[in-house]
Amino acid sequence: MMIIRVDYHPSDQYIAFADAETGEMGERRLNHRDGEAEKFYRELAARGVSVRVGIEATGTMQWFLSLMEELGIGPKRPGEGESGCRSQTRAPRVWAALCRTVSKGKSPQRSNLL
Repeated sequence: MMIIRVDYHPSDQYIAFADAETGEMGERRLNHRDGEAEKFYRELAARGVSVRVGIEATGTMQWFLSLMEELGIGPKRPGEGESGCRSQTRAPRVWAALCRTVSKGKSPQRSNLL
């Protein structure tokens, strides 16, 4: 499972990601105009990577939400299988646990994240 936090802006997005299987973590800037962002998410989907996306957004992002839906990535919205409370509180806990585990040089296990 890859967890991606997206700071979305009209012309680009800044992402922080953590891969629970490999322990890889990083940050990237993805440009929208040249298709870099779309290519990034399409490559994840093509590789069969399970992805959970959390978005902080400014501006119009309908194309991005449509892409996420097309690729089966999400994001989950309140009322779509999870309560707004759970989706707002669980994701930061999982992210924090994943970051703590990886920063200690350990490979994250699903049981460590729940």
